[in-house]
Amino acid sequence: MDQGKYSVRQYLQDGTHQYVSTAVSLNQAVEDFSNCVVAASTKRVIVTDGQIRVQWTQEGGFRKG
Repeated sequence: MDQGKYSVRQYLQDGTHQYVSTAVSLNQAVEDFSNCVVAASTKRVIVTDGQIRVQWTQEGGFRKG
């Protein structure tokens, strides 16, 4: 597994967005992604390695790629 390859970005209800983590392992990206999904202020979360691999939105739930 390629360590330090993934980033997690969170989009909030107020229209702002931020990187939650960058250049982390897949395990860490999954943990950070999960923490964002349960936050009430989160509207969208993505995991990327240059391409969107997984995303979650309030309106649509989970989607791959």
